[in-house]
Amino acid sequence: METEIIDLIDTALKIGLGALIAGLSTFVIAERKYASERNAMREEDTKNELKYISEKFQESDAGTNEFFGYVNTAIDHGEDDYKKLAENCRKSMDKAFYALGLAISSANLLGKEELFVKLSEYENLITKLDSKVDSFQRGVPDDASEFEEISFKCEPVEKEIYKLLRQAYVKYKA
Repeated sequence: METEIIDLIDTALKIGLGALIAGLSTFVIAERKYASERNAMREEDTKNELKYISEKFQESDAGTNEFFGYVNTAIDHGEDDYKKLAENCRKSMDKAFYALGLAISSANLLGKEELFVKLSEYENLITKLDSKVDSFQRGVPDDASEFEEISFKCEPVEKEIYKLLRQAYVKYKA
């Protein structure tokens, strides 16, 4: 009888330990696989968000370039309707600010501090352009020196932003 109890306990321990080992092994393997899938999904989300930032920055840049186009045309060829010029410039700058705001908030959410700083620097530069729009109500400036100065400051910042976007994206590109 005593050997039967010992055999029963021995069998129960073997079965229990076997089940415990199998359960722990399954858990560890599943957790590793799930962690790998989570990382892959996170990387894909980050790549998509970087693409989004790039698209929004490009839209902002296009709005700023449109603004410069209106100003240069008005200076080179004259503009009789200053109110229309101001409206066109305002629309261009509104597009630029809206898209840039989305890019800045996305960079902040991603934790891309350097990109966030450069986008904010670019925003400060185009804010200076935006402040000139109201002056069109009084007429077109005689020369574009103020606008060219801001434009020249924008160019290196734009290049740096594209460089940061490229570096961040390549990091996630297998």
